[in-house]
Amino acid sequence: MEFFSNLEELAVRAEERGRPFATGFLAQEDLESALRFAAKRGFFVRAEGGRENCERARLLLLPDEWYEARAEDFISALQIAVNDGRRYSHRDYLGSIMALGIERDTVGDILPSEGGAIVYVLPTIAEYLALNLKSISRTGCAVTEIALGASVQEQKDFEEIGVSVSSLRCDCLASALFHVGREACAAMIERGLLRINGEVCMKPDRKCELPARLALKGYGMAVAEESTGTSRKGKLRLTAKIYR
Repeated sequence: MEFFSNLEELAVRAEERGRPFATGFLAQEDLESALRFAAKRGFFVRAEGGRENCERARLLLLPDEWYEARAEDFISALQIAVNDGRRYSHRDYLGSIMALGIERDTVGDILPSEGGAIVYVLPTIAEYLALNLKSISRTGCAVTEIALGASVQEQKDFEEIGVSVSSLRCDCLASALFHVGREACAAMIERGLLRINGEVCMKPDRKCELPARLALKGYGMAVAEESTGTSRKGKLRLTAKIYR
């Protein structure tokens, strides 16, 4: 109830002061709940995550339907370059950021790549991170703030791959996409750590329909796109995009 009360308060402020107010970064399930609540109340809202197909986004409460809020006023993009040029995981970057005492809702998507990552954050913490984030997983790094538009254009945030799976059960599919053992994957699914197309899935034997967007907490996001046939051993061959 407190979460929805905060949305009510932000909406009232937006209308009274004639300018938008925003939540912190919300995970997909919270964002979807907030959007449904806003629709019932008739609030004017917009979700902004800094890029298309984002996993975490801020909900902007607007003073009216036609208000044009600039994403740059609500989201900053940081480019992190690691000294050893390696690819570190989403968990490595998030852990190093959180170790500085940063609240989770101030950090949006983290897009690792070879040699670094792009991270979306609240503008209020961008300078602090640029000055104080000195290492990722004990490896030195440099942090610079970049234009939000440049971050979208320059970062290829996915890797196109092919995978083979014995079935389209979500535990089987998630195991192949995120390189996690099937039993361990099933246990994480039962704990509610997997989302399929934005909805929490807690049944390891649930069948997925393609295309399907899977997000496993701590491992990133992937989209299983289409089947390209079967292997000699009868496994399904799929094309996929991995977002880390």
